[in-house]
Amino acid sequence: MHIEEIEIKDGGIHKHLLFESGRWDDFLTAAKSPPKGWKYRKGSRKVSEKFSGSKDFAEAMSMAENGWPEGRVAFADIAAQSVQQMEAVLPVVGYDVAGMYPSVPRFLGGDQECMVTHDPDINDRRHIIPIYAGISASASNKKETIINRGAAIAGLIDRLETSGHSVQLVVFEHSVADFIRYWGEYELKAAGEPLDLDMMAFALTHPSCLRRLHFAVMEANGFRFGGAFADAYKGSYGVPANGLPPEVKSQLADGPTLMFDGLKGCHDSTFGTITSATNTVLAEWEKAQDQISWNAL
Repeated sequence: MHIEEIEIKDGGIHKHLLFESGRWDDFLTAAKSPPKGWKYRKGSRKVSEKFSGSKDFAEAMSMAENGWPEGRVAFADIAAQSVQQMEAVLPVVGYDVAGMYPSVPRFLGGDQECMVTHDPDINDRRHIIPIYAGISASASNKKETIINRGAAIAGLIDRLETSGHSVQLVVFEHSVADFIRYWGEYELKAAGEPLDLDMMAFALTHPSCLRRLHFAVMEANGFRFGGAFADAYKGSYGVPANGLPPEVKSQLADGPTLMFDGLKGCHDSTFGTITSATNTVLAEWEKAQDQISWNAL
């Protein structure tokens, strides 16, 4: 896992960024690291079940590694609804009882016609599409809002891939406290990999991903860069921040084609139902298409 501190001068103020990147397995390994240098309250181990959705850190890690059965069932059902809504907007090749590969949400939703059939000219319009999805969420957002948003993003990924594209999904946590900014990003799905709804359901919608595992990574690594980070994040672990900071963008080999910020403030009006969530995700996709060179793959 890549970890570094970047110092930025902005109007005479020294800002610091703790930047972390890697694969999902790297993230879980980092979260398991003992927070030896963190002298403050260890929120990853101390937060309540009501706040985190898990009784303790071990249960949160078990769900991250082995799946979250209850969440996956609900997530898959909602994602399947989102896919059906998108079919009228994003033209796709077709579905049948036999085909090239399955549409995961359709399969898990019980639809017999879940196999994708491709247009012979599909290779003329394929592209690798990097999608970044933030997992920060203000406490004012309802659980259903977070689930609908994640399911709509999963629906878009399924729809794009059944259209012949290959999606890379990166999840990130972006927060700020005082002048200290944290950006942690992890590749959940590489281009060419199948959609793993178990992993996606936990990473995008379970509060423990942020409130136990990301907190644990902050605790395990924040002290490496002196007291500034720990002093800023010792109480609240920061608040959600939006946008892709230029200093982060410069660290990324390939920036996002499509970026969904975390839920700063209440987003119940835009993601409160699966219909509104799907419409919001589709609107962002429409705006992002100008960035794509359609014959790049």
